[in-house]
Amino acid sequence: MSVGTGRFRLLLNGWDCGGRCVQNVSPSERRRRAVVLRFMFEIRSAWIEEGDPVDVTWIILAIHLGQYEGRPLSVSDIATLTLIPRTTVHRHVNELKAQGRANVIRIGHRTVPIMISPERKPAFFETLIAAIKRAADLLSSLDT
Repeated sequence: MSVGTGRFRLLLNGWDCGGRCVQNVSPSERRRRAVVLRFMFEIRSAWIEEGDPVDVTWIILAIHLGQYEGRPLSVSDIATLTLIPRTTVHRHVNELKAQGRANVIRIGHRTVPIMISPERKPAFFETLIAAIKRAADLLSSLDT
């Protein structure tokens, strides 16, 4: 069975698209890319299981990163790190504060959020670590 016409034709029985689907990409590179994409989907699943929207999860992780490194990040720092607009970061930080999950301190002209709720569930980080190990092992095996 085939789907599409012309150069976008895909033969489903053998996944043959005449090499146009992944031009100039070797089979080993395709496998490496597939490992990376599967890893990304595992990470996304871990975020969704946490229950927060993805933007909020990125912001919470950035706040924790600053705290882990002993250098709390300002709203502007978080926006730069996460590529989320500063106004959106500020809004989400205010929502976290209203929920009692974060506090906000002012350091000069900087607005610095601090997480006061319990950290992410330990299973969240264990899931991430396991996904990283699996991806690293698979990528390493592809190199040999």
